[in-house]
Amino acid sequence: MSDQVSLENILILLKHFKSFFNTFSQEASNDDVLKVVDKAYKDISKLQRQTFNLMEDLNYVKLPNQTQAAINTEYKKYKNKEC
Repeated sequence: MSDQVSLENILILLKHFKSFFNTFSQEASNDDVLKVVDKAYKDISKLQRQTFNLMEDLNYVKLPNQTQAAINTEYKKYKNKEC
């Protein structure tokens, strides 16, 4: 398995963990449990971002550059849906 595939799998796994911990934090039985789960959620979020940044640095992820006009157009579309 290549490094790129390994990092993609790790990123996917971290996204799933983050989702699970988000749900878990909403359903925590008490404040002590919530503190532990919330810390884990924050740690996973940080690892997810670090993994994504590493993938960008290694050119495994290519994000298209957007013009300000394109950004404004998308913003207007979503702002009009907001009601």
